[in-house]
Amino acid sequence: HAVEGVQPDASRLLGRFGPVVDITGLSITESAGVLEPLGIEGIITFEDAELMRAARISELLGLPANSPSSVHNLTNKAAQRAAFQAAGLPTPRYWQMPADDDEAARAVLAETISFPAVLKPLSGTGSRNVFAIADVAQLQSALKPWPETHGGIPADMIVEERLGDGWPRTERPYADYVTVESLASGG
Repeated sequence: HAVEGVQPDASRLLGRFGPVVDITGLSITESAGVLEPLGIEGIITFEDAELMRAARISELLGLPANSPSSVHNLTNKAAQRAAFQAAGLPTPRYWQMPADDDEAARAVLAETISFPAVLKPLSGTGSRNVFAIADVAQLQSALKPWPETHGGIPADMIVEERLGDGWPRTERPYADYVTVESLASGG
C-alpha cells in the first residue's frame, strides 16, 4: 500500500494487508520509482484531490487507470457537463463563474441564469460551498464573500439549473433520479 500522510495507527492497520510505503512529499516520478519494484497491479485513491496524482503514477507504471483527461472530466464540473452533452446525455444548463471575473461581469451573467439553481465550486468535494439559489439576490449574497477552496484560494464556481424535485418524498420511498458515484471496469 502506498500511502500519503497516513497516521501511524492507520499504517499499522494497512500493514496487515501488505507492505506500506509512505510516498508523502515525493513527486509523481519519485512515487512511481518507489512503487515499480514492488510489482503493484493497481492504484486507488479515495480522495478526489488525489485522482490526478493516482492517474499519472498509474500512467508511468503502465497500470490500467483513468487517463489524466478523464480525471479532468471527473473533477471539473463544467468539463464533466460538456462531456455529458457531447455524449448526448441530458444535462442541466450551467454557467461558469470564474473567481477573477469582476462584479459587472457577474451581474451580466446572473441575468442569464435560470432559477432555481445550485451554486457550487467548479472543482470540489463533500458538498462544501454548495448553495441552493432561488434568485439573483440570493446568488449575489452567496458570493459575498467569494467562496474559497481548501487552500484559501478563491474558487471558480459553476451555477447549474436545479433539477425538479420530482414526486413528494412522502409519496415514494426513493427519489426520481440516480447518482453514479463509482464505476469499475475490467475486473
